[in-house]
Amino acid sequence: MWTSDQFGMFIRWLWPASLNTSVVIALILLIRVLLKDRFAVRWTYWLWLFVLIRMLIPWVPQSPVSLFNLWSRPGPVAADRLRSASPEAEHVTGSMATEAVNTDNTPTRSGSERAAQSTASRFSDRADILPLLWLAGALVVAGFGLVSDIRLWLRVRQQRLVTDGRILDLFEDCKTEMGVHTIVGLILTDRVKSPCIFGVVRPRVLLPVGTLESLTEDQLRFVFLHELAHLKRWDNALGWFMLLAQVLHWFNPLVWYSFYRMRTDRELACDFMVLSAVSDRESTEYGSTIMDLSTDLPRLRSIPSVAGIAESRSLLKRRIKMISAFQPNPKSRPIFVVAVLLVAAVVTLTDAQSRSQRMHSIVGRMPQAMFDNLLVYYSFDKDGGKRAVDISGMDFHGRIREGVHRSEGRIKGALQLNGESTQIVLKDMKLKAYSFAAWVKTDTEGINNRVLMQLYQGDRSYSIQGAANAPFSVYLDREQEVFGPGHDLEVGRWMHVVVTFDGKSVIVYCDGKKCYTGTGQVDTPVSGTLYIGGADAWEENQGYWQGALDEVALFNQALSPAQVEQLYGMYGPHPSQSPGDVEFLPYRDSFQPGDTIVIDRIEGTAATLTLGNTYTVTGRYTLSSRDQAMLHVYATNGETQSKQGPVVKRGSGRFTRTFKFIEDGYPHLSYYPAGGGSGFGGVY
Repeated sequence: MWTSDQFGMFIRWLWPASLNTSVVIALILLIRVLLKDRFAVRWTYWLWLFVLIRMLIPWVPQSPVSLFNLWSRPGPVAADRLRSASPEAEHVTGSMATEAVNTDNTPTRSGSERAAQSTASRFSDRADILPLLWLAGALVVAGFGLVSDIRLWLRVRQQRLVTDGRILDLFEDCKTEMGVHTIVGLILTDRVKSPCIFGVVRPRVLLPVGTLESLTEDQLRFVFLHELAHLKRWDNALGWFMLLAQVLHWFNPLVWYSFYRMRTDRELACDFMVLSAVSDRESTEYGSTIMDLSTDLPRLRSIPSVAGIAESRSLLKRRIKMISAFQPNPKSRPIFVVAVLLVAAVVTLTDAQSRSQRMHSIVGRMPQAMFDNLLVYYSFDKDGGKRAVDISGMDFHGRIREGVHRSEGRIKGALQLNGESTQIVLKDMKLKAYSFAAWVKTDTEGINNRVLMQLYQGDRSYSIQGAANAPFSVYLDREQEVFGPGHDLEVGRWMHVVVTFDGKSVIVYCDGKKCYTGTGQVDTPVSGTLYIGGADAWEENQGYWQGALDEVALFNQALSPAQVEQLYGMYGPHPSQSPGDVEFLPYRDSFQPGDTIVIDRIEGTAATLTLGNTYTVTGRYTLSSRDQAMLHVYATNGETQSKQGPVVKRGSGRFTRTFKFIEDGYPHLSYYPAGGGSGFGGVY
């Protein structure tokens, strides 16, 4: 038995699944319209199977080419944070509303999931009645299908099998012709109005009473071939899956329409299979047989395990038209058909990539506890125009006001701010506890405070400010200011700054280490517009950052010192967990083309190259400019302790080197000629 929680999870899966199914149905209908002259009817039916699969399976793999990547919707990341949300969280109107944690660090709703949350909240008011309505409809649809099938089975099982040897021989010949080896019974019954095949485990061809007398032997052959085509195509078994899908999605009118079209294409596909098995002369006779059987045909109820030769009069015109225009070798080429089916399968039977899969490498390497509270992350690595692209998975894309300039960043690209008007604006943010992190670089010696971040709400605001040759300052509700000694900003030098606030205490971290702490009290969240790199509540030229910002992150809780250190370590002088080619620079003006070093792995006592720590480097080399050389590790403007050698020969190979940094510098790996002199190196 399902628990109420499990049933609730099922209902929450069902609504978006049905919406996705509607999108797939629309795509299949579009494909049929665009390719109707190039797609044989035998293949059209397979397109509907993608719809059926999409309706039934609860999980599909994620893909960058999925149809559902075309629009933004709350993904697994946002959904996880929504599930962890505090039930008392307020609703904030606006395009990017969020609420941070309260003082007990309970994560709350945030990000693009706000739209999903708003929809969910509207449904939550009817949370008791909607599942019951769905359940009632599902029981009606399931009951109708099951009762219809069972009633027919109970009546047919008592009917006697056809024993006429002439008819049985004809039927066996048709089975051989269609390649069917399953045991199939022939039954005459007054429970059906037209020939059909019934059942999955023990299939039977049902013939209305009087069929053997009213149809010629050739016509009977066509009937048998058609019903055996249904059996060979597993149409009876698929009928049960169609019933299950209708039970699940009974509330979706597009699902009902798609099954109507699916049954239509099923009959056309069976006609195509029969026509492929008979001669050209017999094609006309086959069409005449269908017309005779469809005369005065009553409307048949849909029974899951039944497939017939004349199920619908409305389809008769299309079937006759297809039969008259039948070509054994249709226009559609197999390669083209397979390509279309493969593309359709890939785009419809996959889901949108979760943000966690599309994320920037730094975000992807965050510990789960840190990542679960990440609200915003701007890497500035890709040019988004006047939009600051959020890669946290929450879609908090900000608007860059005034000039948009890119520059070389701490990690790839950065946003360059002019100190006069450039800033990132993010509307409708709500925070109480938070952590703000960014790589910052100032371009001016000016002593005016420059705003890194401000959340502004009239007479209330959070603000983080910094300037060259001065400590950072943090404002809480404008009146509470936290100054401290500590790391001054140096012009032209990157510094990693993290400010955490848990509702009572402020901690400022500089380059991963605690600079200073302060106290302040904020009892209620501050909500309003978030500004990064400037503030709206300042006079002109008095509140804007002049310099560069990179890897900006906002969390909805106060990170711990250990988490701050972890975050800082991810940006070290080298991405130690991401092997890759080293960027090579000339050393002593003797860089030789064709000589390469590739770092595969760096292991050591810290995540980044730090003074006093020992590291082991493994990698590959190619030496083509000389016969032999010596591998050495060193730091520019500093010293390292490293074992000399080994001497490597011309060609390619692998190496392992161990070294210890004993003085600050820029780490390099180098080759020296075995006899000394200059070599070449790669910055790492």
